[in-house]
Amino acid sequence: MDPLFLERLDLKGKVLPKSQFLLYKDLDPERTLSNIPEPARSALLQRAEAYREQEISFLPARYYLAFSKNGNRTLYEDRYFMRRRMLTQLVVGECIAKDGRFLDQIIDLIWAILEETSWRVPAHNNHQGHTGNALPYDYAGDVVYIDLFSAETGSALAFAAYFLQPQLDAVSPILCERIRYAIGRNLIGPFLTQDNLWWMGAEGQPVNNWNPWIISNILTVCALSENRDNVREAVVQKAAVLLDRFIAGYDEDGGCDEGPSYWGVAGGSLFDCLELLYDLTGGAADLFETPEIRAICRYIMNMNIHGDYFVNFADCRARITPSATLIARMGRRTGQPELMAFGAARIDDTRLDTAIHTVYRNLKNLLDTYEKPAAVQVPQQVWMPGIQVMTARSNTQSGRELFLAVKGGHNNESHNHNDTGSFVVYADGEPLLIDIGVGTYTAATFNENRYTIFTMQSSYHNLPDVNGTAQAPGREFHASDVDYSPAENRISMQLAGAYPPETGIDSYIRTAQLRNGAAQVRDAFRLQGPGNISLRYILRDRPEPAGPGRILLPGGAVLRYDQALQPKVEEIPLTDPVIIDGWQRKTLYRLTLHAQAVTNAAFAMTVEPAQ
Repeated sequence: MDPLFLERLDLKGKVLPKSQFLLYKDLDPERTLSNIPEPARSALLQRAEAYREQEISFLPARYYLAFSKNGNRTLYEDRYFMRRRMLTQLVVGECIAKDGRFLDQIIDLIWAILEETSWRVPAHNNHQGHTGNALPYDYAGDVVYIDLFSAETGSALAFAAYFLQPQLDAVSPILCERIRYAIGRNLIGPFLTQDNLWWMGAEGQPVNNWNPWIISNILTVCALSENRDNVREAVVQKAAVLLDRFIAGYDEDGGCDEGPSYWGVAGGSLFDCLELLYDLTGGAADLFETPEIRAICRYIMNMNIHGDYFVNFADCRARITPSATLIARMGRRTGQPELMAFGAARIDDTRLDTAIHTVYRNLKNLLDTYEKPAAVQVPQQVWMPGIQVMTARSNTQSGRELFLAVKGGHNNESHNHNDTGSFVVYADGEPLLIDIGVGTYTAATFNENRYTIFTMQSSYHNLPDVNGTAQAPGREFHASDVDYSPAENRISMQLAGAYPPETGIDSYIRTAQLRNGAAQVRDAFRLQGPGNISLRYILRDRPEPAGPGRILLPGGAVLRYDQALQPKVEEIPLTDPVIIDGWQRKTLYRLTLHAQAVTNAAFAMTVEPAQ
């Protein structure tokens, strides 16, 4: 996309002094944390009570060192995030109760977080000249690097001081003074003085969710904590430059190549930045109804299959629960009633998120209100040419709904899996042919060993191995000649370029279509010489062979294939708790259809729900 912020906003002189700043300017000022209605009020107080006497987690050096020793992220991060979760929920509880009962624990948490050597987590302790350090290096000199969670930490502390400064000052003014000092040292200072942090996108370097996610938190601490007018304006001006670099990576369709799971901190955080800029300028900065922002917001609705199931290409779990109130607010502010209804219908007051990640957004969600819509319209077909993703849904003659999603793209997307040309099929919102998704993050997830993880390999997506070879990682391995027909709910693409040259493929054209109540996938190969093809299909539930060319799937669905192919069903035992929880299964299944000694061949596979 073309620059959005610098070309369409004149921010010079528009940033309000802190004394004039109004948090959540677009919401009803009478709605505050102290008067949140039931049942949310009781639920939030109950959470705060649970943390009031809980011991504050210890963060010893050996937990930080665990990542460098064995790649374990959770040993340190679970305790690190618990501190911040407790702080945020206790602050909300104190704002509701207003009786001081949570204040001692809040102060202890503030002090504990301020005493941490670094707010950066071990997995992000590798900036530039400090690569390979097992322990944080922030104990001397200026902080030079900002990661996702150091920025979030600043937001949590800034909100605590913003809402509770009189109570904290009554104990000691040192508390809020030290919060402002720590925010300046860890966030505002490096944000304004550093220009080569990778997520800033200098010299055209691609950026991902880190950019708006961090900037939304930088804008938050600037809005709530920074008293100097010139610094407030400098932060806003730099944020606009960096956000334009993020926007540059998007096409007009608003497609997020990081997938629906990361959309919440990619497009979702970009929207948070828009709301913060609106607040910081008293409403002067307003880009909500631009076509680019409307498209980015609409992406999450376009990727919904049914309920909590979303098209989980890239690093995305099987089921996710994106912020429903955020989506509804996006629809309202961007002038998209169908998006507002999609979000509002999903709001569940029993599933409130006030923990960590995007604190500005989560607290705003508590103050925003929507009526449940009478009806929700979901897209029947979607085409995003920028990321080469299509979806289609249709009803069969029996009234059952069939859903098909297909991707092209390339194998160097953000949070990439080697899955160019893969697809998923659902019937009545239930998974049939699936994308396994992503498991627990470890060091291997983001280093040279990424593609040793089976969920990242094309052999564990709905893609073939050719001559025993799977797709390779890299931008050069991609789909070409991609053709989409909305009238026929069809996409075709050349996939020979997604495989290494030594695979021996001259041409491999995949065509996928939703037609006559069935999902059809046709694979046409031309090999350089006689070779073997193994068509792979990943299923949530056990497929049952039912005679030549026919396999029964759950719910009475039928998978039909060419009888010349030899079927084999393998169990995929699951050990990763994230994958197990996502699919609610300890075993998934891989169906392989083998063809041997073929040179030119075409194979068709069809999935039909029971009539």
